Amino acid sequence: MLASAALLASAALLLPLVAVAGTASEPAAAGGTVVVYRTPASHALPANIAVAPGGDLWFTEFATGAVVRMTPAGSMKSFRVGPAAMGIVHGPEGVMWVSAAADLFGVSSSGRVRTIADPDRSVTFTGPNDIGFSGKDSLYVTGINATGRYVVDRVVTTTGTLTTVASFPSGEELQSLAAGPRCGVWVAISRTSASGSLCPPLLDRLTQSGVAKTIPLRRSDTPNGMVCGPGGALWVADGASLLRVARDGRKLRRFPLLLPSFSSFVSATAVAVSPHGDVWFVGDDGVLGERSPRGTFSYWRIPAGASGGLAVDGVHGVFTLNETRSEIVVLR
Repeated sequence: MLASAALLASAALLLPLVAVAGTASEPAAAGGTVVVYRTPASHALPANIAVAPGGDLWFTEFATGAVVRMTPAGSMKSFRVGPAAMGIVHGPEGVMWVSAAADLFGVSSSGRVRTIADPDRSVTFTGPNDIGFSGKDSLYVTGINATGRYVVDRVVTTTGTLTTVASFPSGEELQSLAAGPRCGVWVAISRTSASGSLCPPLLDRLTQSGVAKTIPLRRSDTPNGMVCGPGGALWVADGASLLRVARDGRKLRRFPLLLPSFSSFVSATAVAVSPHGDVWFVGDDGVLGERSPRGTFSYWRIPAGASGGLAVDGVHGVFTLNETRSEIVVLR
């Protein structure tokens, strides 16, 4: 499944599909311009995305095993990490952490790569929504162990120490992980019974010693992407709704998505929260949406295709990946 195309690891590459920045592909009440860029490698299968302080955008390419840095001006540079590059998160001291197969890679802004390997190679890290920091050096990542069960490992990035903090029974599949100093560590779990029928999914809050809290969801729920908001609340992309779990984990609220004027369908498979509290979401249907802190919705039309995550920094724009088309979509 992995592509064998060589990467341009040292040359910047910019291939805009919208040639002139400032040309909006879809006007919206909130304003803004949608610009689309191709990934450095064709058929790259971009998997996930993160923004570093200063506005540099980083994303993983599953098919090439690379991580790519894109500057606010749009120039790109690729760095080889390892096969099946999936999850990515910004860590301390400007290092981007990437999950790929059985390894974790810390990549500096200059492209220096540090590797932390699973000691006995018994866990394959899963993604793309599989990695997050809960504190200064506490990196959490989801994986599948040698018995086929899902686990969550804690990695101390300063020492490389890896510890399994939670192991899940057969029939439970981890869909997403979110972590932050104020909201803790959460995983979304889909479940099937021994007979193969679907069970209601769960949200689990973890500590260093295992599962601390479980929130049962509705059978119809589809918790996909998750993010810890700036206030410590957990936001979940749940198909036709957004879910918000209070910082203390005691209250869950649902916010059904309103339909945009230009589409009869909208869904949320990835979610991000700006420093100002705006909640952004995207699905596979060519719609990028925003829910303001006051509860109003705004929408932009973007190319349809499987979403590869969502990121926003509140200054340089909103960024999402189109896995189907190997594109980066930017709303400025």
